[in-house]
Amino acid sequence: MADRSTSLIALLERRADRERQRRQAAERAAERGLRRLYEVNQRLDELVAERTAEALASRMEVLQIVSQDILTPLLHLEGLLERVDTSPLPELDQRRVAESALAADRCVQLVGALVDLLTMNTGAARQAVEVANLLLAINEVIADRQSLATEQGCSLVLEASFDDVMEVVLDLPRTVRILDELIAGSVQLAKSQVRVKATFESVRIPVEEGDAELLELVVAVTHDGDATTVDSLSVESLVADGLGSTGNRGETAGFLLVTQLSVALGGSLLLQSVEGGGEERVLRLPLTLTESEHSGLSPEP
Repeated sequence: MADRSTSLIALLERRADRERQRRQAAERAAERGLRRLYEVNQRLDELVAERTAEALASRMEVLQIVSQDILTPLLHLEGLLERVDTSPLPELDQRRVAESALAADRCVQLVGALVDLLTMNTGAARQAVEVANLLLAINEVIADRQSLATEQGCSLVLEASFDDVMEVVLDLPRTVRILDELIAGSVQLAKSQVRVKATFESVRIPVEEGDAELLELVVAVTHDGDATTVDSLSVESLVADGLGSTGNRGETAGFLLVTQLSVALGGSLLLQSVEGGGEERVLRLPLTLTESEHSGLSPEP
């Protein structure tokens, strides 16, 4: 009887051992399957990310090509309108030609900013930084927009806290494009005055070794006219609202484009309301001084 019980126990133990082995084998198979599934999912995520990036880059390149193709005839049209002699025309036609020239110039600005932004986003030929006389560049932008200010019946005033010998290293063409858009947009919205205040500010930023000092160009363009929509300003909101309900489509679209352009240059652009009416557009861009200027600069706190 004892032998039969021992044999039965041994048989049950062998069966239990085989069940454990089968279960362990199943668990190992399941683990291998889960590992393969994880690897496949990881690879699938990588493929989706790669395809998405390729599709985005392709769309960017197409937009860049289309924008360039639009910009070429726009520049031609702008040049033709500038050469039109309106003196023999009736007053109404003179005004229409002037409005057309203004619209062509605005389109050139917007499409040019779009081309620049697409160029930077696609990683294509980036503009090299260069040594530039900053005050001279700002004065040239203001001089180009002075006639527009006169036509709008407003004054355009520059207040700069640095002199015309100050030289900095920056991406000048894109910086000028941003400043031109801010000033032109503000002039078109202004009632009587546009004030451009340019200064340098020293900013301390935390780094691993402690704090580092960063020099920023700060340009505040203030106008006393109607304000652009400040809240939730984005490309998505513009599209949803039909490029704005206030009618300032060009100003709003231009502001969005140069905002993205300033971010791509490592800076920022802030739009804020002014107490008593109007608005202020504040551009901040990181700067590098030339060696000859670095020791002599005392930026405002």
